[in-house]
Amino acid sequence: MILTFYSQYVRRKSSEGTEKVIVYFYLQKNGETRCLAVFLFLWAFRL
Repeated sequence: MILTFYSQYVRRKSSEGTEKVIVYFYLQKNGETRCLAVFLFLWAFRL
């Protein structure tokens, strides 16, 4: 569910890196999704 939300969010804000960072820190607040957040953060900047 988080992956889908993140993908849609990045598509909408693909031209702005700040939103990606905000999503990254939002995900990082949850300890269980910390690794996932790091992966998605790096993946987002490959677009």
